[in-house]
Amino acid sequence: MKAYCNGRIFTGEKWLKGVCILVRNNKIVEIVDENNLPSDAEKIDLRGNILAPAFVDLQIYGGNGHLFGEHPSVNALEATYNYCLACGRWSSR
Repeated sequence: MKAYCNGRIFTGEKWLKGVCILVRNNKIVEIVDENNLPSDAEKIDLRGNILAPAFVDLQIYGGNGHLFGEHPSVNALEATYNYCLACGRWSSR
């Protein structure tokens, strides 16, 4: 488990100080006071930097070299589907 500490943490609604974000298996599991870290947590010092939620664009126009919106076809839809299955990584398949 990793503990991201000593940062300016924004939840999307408010700023938090004096807390750590606990992450296990790449997922946030808890926000705890800096003084109450689990003993197995690897402490990562954010050095006062900002930690804030990321924004992901959910619009998908195509994938693997095919633009479904511009050239709708079964081939373009399958290419887009396979692109998404590969987590957005380009595939020459």
